[in-house]
Amino acid sequence: AKTGAEVPHNIAGPLCFQGDMLAKDAMYPPIRADDVVVMRDAGANTLSIYSRHCSRQAPLVVGYDENYKFTVLKPAETYDQVVDFWAGGQAKL
Repeated sequence: AKTGAEVPHNIAGPLCFQGDMLAKDAMYPPIRADDVVVMRDAGANTLSIYSRHCSRQAPLVVGYDENYKFTVLKPAETYDQVVDFWAGGQAKL
């Protein structure tokens, strides 16, 4: 866990519209671009409500235990898999 004086952060999902804002002015220690931030129950950014808007790839799914040991539960979808999806499983890749 990070330490330090908390500062306000805006946390957004991968899309560029107002509804993709997960938290506004959330107080956390300084977050850098390569930090891992866990946001539970993140609405449309969860796999259960995932959509193929803009042909996005299905994301990597990572789980963690009480010791923060991370495990890949489902690998990220590849570009070839996205193309095959839109081709109805008939893509000639």
